[in-house]
Amino acid sequence: MGWRDFLVDELFVLPWIGGRQVHGYDRSWTIHGKLPPEHGWYDFLVHGRKVTVGEPTTVPNDYTNYVDIVKGYIVGDRLIPDTAKVEPDPAKIIQQTYAVHLVERGLDLFARAVVAINYDGEFIYIRQEFPIGAESAVTEAYENRVNSLDHIKGVWPALDYAFKFVSWQRQQI
Repeated sequence: MGWRDFLVDELFVLPWIGGRQVHGYDRSWTIHGKLPPEHGWYDFLVHGRKVTVGEPTTVPNDYTNYVDIVKGYIVGDRLIPDTAKVEPDPAKIIQQTYAVHLVERGLDLFARAVVAINYDGEFIYIRQEFPIGAESAVTEAYENRVNSLDHIKGVWPALDYAFKFVSWQRQQI
């Protein structure tokens, strides 16, 4: 009998965003066997330092208890955190945004979200948050191709930044 006989298999729900590694709350594992068919949340059976892929699932309710989280606005697959400060230089506009994995399809243009930062420093979409006020007015301003949000009350700097970001993206096309 060796030390491996004392290892107990555990089941974890983790996000898979590609590659042969999955990252848990405070460590990483190597995937043994077949990879998941697409990016998403899966059951992983952990045995020692290796995991095998189980069934697709949803984000566990307690996931945010074990990772750092950031709240902000999701624009496409980018996060503008609530801590963003408006940068007037368009060349620097993307510097305060972060690529987010597993973003839910069909979100509103200026959707608020909770995003986790996993063990490897990747940003993972967790869930949508309730709007905090002026999002619908800002969406209307964007659709009407308005250049400024000065006429709208209650626009937080992060929302203003999100507006400038999507307006800049539209100009680049």
